[in-house]
Amino acid sequence: MAAKGGDWALQQSFSGQLVTGADFNADGRTDLLINSLGSADVYLGQVDGSVQLGVSIPGSARLAGDLNDDGNWDVELQRDSGLVALRGRGDGTFEEGQALHLFVPDYSSFVLISTSQGNELLIDYGPTDQVNASCVAR
Repeated sequence: MAAKGGDWALQQSFSGQLVTGADFNADGRTDLLINSLGSADVYLGQVDGSVQLGVSIPGSARLAGDLNDDGNWDVELQRDSGLVALRGRGDGTFEEGQALHLFVPDYSSFVLISTSQGNELLIDYGPTDQVNASCVAR
C-alpha cells in the first residue's frame, strides 16, 4: 500500500538536545529551544516550515515557560554560577534576569518559583537532568 500525500524530503538538520517547542516570538509558529555545545539556541519557525537560528545564549536550558506571568515564554538556564532566569521579551529575545545562585547537582533537587499573581512553579531536577515541572495555583 503506497503512502498518500507524496514524498518526504529533509529540509534541514542540526544537532543538539531539544528542550521544548514554543512560540518564543509570538508569531503563531512553533519555535525550538535546543541545547548544543555550551549554548541554548532558539530557532524561530518560518512560514515555509523551516526554522532559523534566532539567538544563541551561553548556558544549558533547563526549562521554558511563562515564569513571571507576562504572557511571554521565559527560559531558565544552568550556568557555572547557578541557575539564571531569562525573561522573554515576546520577540524571540530575552532579558537576563536575576541569578538564583543554585547549582543543580547530579541528584534530584527541587526549586520553587512564586509568581506575582500567586501561582507557584515546582521544578524537580532528576538524576539524569530530566526536568519535571508542576504549576500550582493558589
